Amino acid sequence: MSRRGPWVWPAVLVVGLALAAGTTESTMGAPPDAWGLWVLVAGVGLVVAAAAGEGRRWLGGLGIAVLALAASHDFLRPGLARGHDVAHHVWALWSLWRCVLDGDWLPRWNPYLALGIPLLQFYAPLPYMAAWPVQALGASPAEAITWLTVLGQAGTGVGLYACVRWCGGSRGAGLLAAAAGMLGPYHLMDQTFRVALGETMAFPLFAPLLVAIWKVARGERDPKAPWVIGVGACALLLTHLLSVVMVIAIGGILTAVGLARRPRAARSRRDTLVTLALTGALTLGASAAWWLPVVVEVEHTSVKDISRPGRAISPMAALPDEPVIRRLWPRYGVRRAIGSGAHPGKAMPMYFGCGLLALLGLALLTPGGRGTDDPRPWAVAGLLALLFALWPFARLLDGVPIIGRIMFPWRLYAPATVLVALAGGLAFDRWTAGLREPGRLAWLTIALAVLAWDVSPFLGAADRVDDHEGVGLFTTSGSRVIPVEGVPRDRFVRVEDARFPPSDYDWTLAMSRVVFPDYLPSALRKRYGKYSKKPSVEQSQEYGASFRIRRGRGQPMVLAPEPLVEFRPDRGTPRGLAEATVALAPEEVRLGLPEGLPEGRLRFTMSWFPGWRVQVDDGPWADAARASSLLAVRIPSGSRRVTFRYSAVRPWDRAAGLVLSGLTFVILAGVGLRRGRREWPRDDHRPRA
Repeated sequence: MSRRGPWVWPAVLVVGLALAAGTTESTMGAPPDAWGLWVLVAGVGLVVAAAAGEGRRWLGGLGIAVLALAASHDFLRPGLARGHDVAHHVWALWSLWRCVLDGDWLPRWNPYLALGIPLLQFYAPLPYMAAWPVQALGASPAEAITWLTVLGQAGTGVGLYACVRWCGGSRGAGLLAAAAGMLGPYHLMDQTFRVALGETMAFPLFAPLLVAIWKVARGERDPKAPWVIGVGACALLLTHLLSVVMVIAIGGILTAVGLARRPRAARSRRDTLVTLALTGALTLGASAAWWLPVVVEVEHTSVKDISRPGRAISPMAALPDEPVIRRLWPRYGVRRAIGSGAHPGKAMPMYFGCGLLALLGLALLTPGGRGTDDPRPWAVAGLLALLFALWPFARLLDGVPIIGRIMFPWRLYAPATVLVALAGGLAFDRWTAGLREPGRLAWLTIALAVLAWDVSPFLGAADRVDDHEGVGLFTTSGSRVIPVEGVPRDRFVRVEDARFPPSDYDWTLAMSRVVFPDYLPSALRKRYGKYSKKPSVEQSQEYGASFRIRRGRGQPMVLAPEPLVEFRPDRGTPRGLAEATVALAPEEVRLGLPEGLPEGRLRFTMSWFPGWRVQVDDGPWADAARASSLLAVRIPSGSRRVTFRYSAVRPWDRAAGLVLSGLTFVILAGVGLRRGRREWPRDDHRPRA
């Protein structure tokens, strides 16, 4: 039993509970339903039952699954949370599946968003691709987000449980860590208030990556660790790029500490550094097909206009009191910079969780012991991540290369939540060492009860949209759903200001603004894609928009779009070719031209990007030109056909990335075969005496 007294554990948790109760402010705009709270209680009960005895292992998985359903409660009820990024993600899910239905199984070019953008070439693809199995079964975009939310929550619980067990923790410790990570208030805020899909799906990868880095840095002879780093880093890179930045920063600190604090039987520091270097190189090689084009071609997007390197990010930090102020979500709002007006937490609260902070304190005060890994390094890492998310500590991040890309220091709440959950789980075994089974279960129940009560209101939402399944294209008035009439299903049209996509995929419309404008060319975004600058009717018509969806009105504004194909003769003025035909195919556009056109320049209203190739009639393929950041080509007189095609191997970085990834997988396969042959049991056919 701990020499610091068996009552320290429940006493600190009760203090955390009292602090949460005393700092609670406001009410939820859309409180959780009673059934969601009962599911939460059932999940806690299953976890406690799973920790009681070796014969109930299956209850642990069931408990994690039920807690995942409780944490995803708001997405399981009819309708959808209205969050900051919800429009981006439901439109991305709809449009990418629309591409798949067109026959494009890996849609690098998406014609259904903006004026055409290379979405999956820059935005990490795994969160969207993970929804394809349920979309193949008929799931709408809202139902697909529900699936992804449950998947992300369950993955977080399984990842933390596995990591605590990997560190020598008991089943109860692993289940406590799983519950703490899944029920972290910031995790639910990310998921429901912000609807930040990539960051939510990155949560399950934090713990395995950081634990594996720690084990390699300490020189532990665990053959799994380098593989976990490699596979986990590739998965995180393809899930949420900004989370990779945070893992690099925290992993660097853990590596330095691990190299300094090594057990006697550890491998040499040289071997450790070589292992980390080789693992990093193979990870970069395996994922080069995705990240190399991102690095080389990002200058052709507007990302640099939004996230400028070297800028000060501390004004967007959380204020020092916010982690302990249990401020609920009365309404949805956009967080402003510190000093720009009212308290930024009034619009978007940054509550970390008094239950989690109690676990953090217990981990920092952990008594000595053996059996499980020391939780204090994880607690210190979690505390540092939390402090750097707060002003004024966030000022130390201003101007720091790479880390400034996270834009908002409070994003560090995500790894801080996982690190504190991991530390709390490991601390549980230290604090309850020597207690009998009833005592351990009592202390576990108290911890789970505090965490569940602390997070219970956040199972709801700030604002919601009513059920819209089967409605088709719609707009909203408050939470009320209003069907939009008059937009055709059977032909390609561009619409503006539709916050949500249709609930089914039997449409060929494109959301021309304003979703993911950061992947438009900079000049095109400034003219047509800025949130703060609505285009005139004439500009909208110039870019081929046929309808403007008006909030609260079932009848859209009908526009008179200019033809998507424009021709400018060498000696004359440009004119639209209304008689030209347009056929969209996967990553290809085929134009049929009228007879008798003279020599001149042809322009198609789709954004230009490196990789577009063009063929006129049966002539040779060449790089497409651009005119006002749109696709263009010079045609000779009498031309009848123009084909634009988006290349998988041009420019050079795409081919180089594919080759590098292919070679890396060949090397990994060779290593795996060699190890398999060495370890494969061999039959001894020699005659026996």
